Amino acid sequence: MVLAVGTLVTTFGLRYYFAHRQLSFDRARWLAASHGYCSKSERGRMVDDLVHRHLRPGMPLIQVRRLLGPPDVKEDGVWGSWQYEVDQEEGLLAICVYLALETHAGRLKHAEVYRDY
Repeated sequence: MVLAVGTLVTTFGLRYYFAHRQLSFDRARWLAASHGYCSKSERGRMVDDLVHRHLRPGMPLIQVRRLLGPPDVKEDGVWGSWQYEVDQEEGLLAICVYLALETHAGRLKHAEVYRDY
């Protein structure tokens, strides 16, 4: 009985770990990942690495677009914003995750991951 419970806990623990561990940003995987408003996506496991290691203030927006593809939502202007749908996290209610990019004069000003509860 103890062996069966131990095996069950180990199996589910490993499945949870591999389903939720963070991934390094991979452009091809980002572009291929399904995404839509508040939908499950592999992007959620890459977004922290993307923000901390790949998106730099001052980057030309053309480079950002090459890296991430076209934004899901875009507001143009001298001060603008781009938004990329990222993931849906599980909770009591669905938690929608998106990447918000503030732009200024054709360059990236700030990148941040938001969660709508």
